[in-house]
Amino acid sequence: MKLVITKGYWVAKTNRKLFDICISLLLESMGRRKPLSLIERSKVLALHEAGVSKIEITRRLHRSDHCIRNFLRVPGNYAKPKSQSRPRALSTRDRQHHNLCKQQGLLRQKQE
Repeated sequence: MKLVITKGYWVAKTNRKLFDICISLLLESMGRRKPLSLIERSKVLALHEAGVSKIEITRRLHRSDHCIRNFLRVPGNYAKPKSQSRPRALSTRDRQHHNLCKQQGLLRQKQE
């Protein structure tokens, strides 16, 4: 059995089952982790206020440096869902103006 690392992927030369196990282990280690819990957030803030470096915080909490940096950048908005909807073409004021003009008959009718 010979395992070869090629461009970041494990390749098993002779055993397909071992290859599948390697790929499943690799895929399990990739991906997103859960956001910081409330306890972890309070620990991060306490350590940061105590003057502990971001790298040391990541080591103590076993979280990525990117996760810690994102939290410390905007602690109040951390892990809040972002808007999934498309922004409106007209603002509320523009819609009110359009409806008023429509009621007063000031809008042009389509020519057919």
